[in-house]
Amino acid sequence: MGASFAPSVKSSLTSPRLIRPSQSPDANTTENMLAYLKHTFRGRRVRTLKQLTRQIRLIWRSLPKGYEVNLVVSMPRRCQAIINADSDWTSY
Repeated sequence: MGASFAPSVKSSLTSPRLIRPSQSPDANTTENMLAYLKHTFRGRRVRTLKQLTRQIRLIWRSLPKGYEVNLVVSMPRRCQAIINADSDWTSY
């Protein structure tokens, strides 16, 4: 497999490809999870690494039931929103 393998595979694909970069927050459920953690952490005071670790673990354990499942289930809607927005910003 040489350097020409990836371009040949890409050209043989028949489904539409998203032009949006893979780091797009619209298509990155990890970004949503980190935003939730950051928002929930806001205002908490910590002075040591041990306190920080404890707070993050508490927040992680307090995630609403099914939060991560909802993020995964939302992916088809997210992708369609990106397509509909012609790869521009979406409401996600």
